[in-house]
Amino acid sequence: SIFLCDALAKSKMRYVSCHHEQAAAMAAESYARVRNGLGLTVVTSGPGGTNAVTGVAGAWTDHVPTITISGQVFSGQMIGGKGLRTLGVQEINIVDIVKPITKYAVTVRNPKSVRFHLEAAVYLAQHGRPGPVWIDIPADVQNAEIDPGTLKMFRGEPRQFLPSDATREQAATVIELLKNAKRPLLHVGQGIRIAEAIPALYGLLDMVRMPVVTARNANDMIESTFGQYIGRPGTFAQRGANFAVQTCDFYLAIGTRLSLAQTGYNAKDYARNAYKVMVDIDEAELAKDTVPIDLAIQA
Repeated sequence: SIFLCDALAKSKMRYVSCHHEQAAAMAAESYARVRNGLGLTVVTSGPGGTNAVTGVAGAWTDHVPTITISGQVFSGQMIGGKGLRTLGVQEINIVDIVKPITKYAVTVRNPKSVRFHLEAAVYLAQHGRPGPVWIDIPADVQNAEIDPGTLKMFRGEPRQFLPSDATREQAATVIELLKNAKRPLLHVGQGIRIAEAIPALYGLLDMVRMPVVTARNANDMIESTFGQYIGRPGTFAQRGANFAVQTCDFYLAIGTRLSLAQTGYNAKDYARNAYKVMVDIDEAELAKDTVPIDLAIQA
């Protein structure tokens, strides 16, 4: 990664040197969480990349946008389809290792495609349900001469904040259900922070005086002294909050994936007395066979 490191120094960007790549990956995740932005890690090839995997896995699980740029051996020293375990010094096929825990993982083979891959990585890390991405760059590609003005650009769709007509109809249904509920409960998660919708959340709670509980990644989103705050439900949590979940008659989850750590392993019995609405950006989370959801809204 010597050319990457040299470029980083020449760029005058402020960077933090960590003692270990795992620490670097976790620091990038923490930075992205605190700033509600994007964290970046630069590592070397081989063990430099594999050391960073645990931090990337954490970002994948908790939908945190991070970019890892790894150095790689010269293109001519890569194993390719030779059947070897390794050829270049400290070479390992890191892209195939991290593909299951990233939204985008690629080895940049052509120096002229570097802008496309960088812009694609930045876009995909933050678009839809956020998460980590990985770019692997061989040494000869790092050191190649390019004309930035001729590089191909990546064009992604802009972030869409306005709901569709279908979502508006579903929202109207939720409003009617809420009006008819005697013991409603709102369960909020990290998705609200990612959507920059915390002010809207407090606006809702001011307008609708319903109790609210928080998912693990959202425990700091609402002050413990807030009048409508019931607490933190889950497998290792507060009894009062769990009692509220199990006795409500209308349950609305927004921006929380309802993990088994939240619902318990007997998830079919979760919020058993309630009509359950789940709002999440990830279709797979809405479709999973754990908690039986009465109305799933992808938004």
